[in-house]
Amino acid sequence: MKMAALYLSSRQYPEAVLAARQALALDPDSDQAYLAHFYLGLAFLQSGSPQSALPEFASSLRLNPNFQQARDAYQQALTAAGGAK
Repeated sequence: MKMAALYLSSRQYPEAVLAARQALALDPDSDQAYLAHFYLGLAFLQSGSPQSALPEFASSLRLNPNFQQARDAYQQALTAAGGAK
């Protein structure tokens, strides 16, 4: 998951998507899986695909309901996608 964060920080979104997906594939039940979903959502959102980001942020929040950054990012993606909940 660290690689996904590094790729995000350097705006390498396709690489961030791949790294987050690989982390989830390797250990989908990890205590840190909520972060992989969050990073995946951020990569989608920041690359202009808010619709793809929404389910990732929702997954992050299902795994960690108190993760405020995911809640904020979900709202941002929802707004970018043209909806409001």
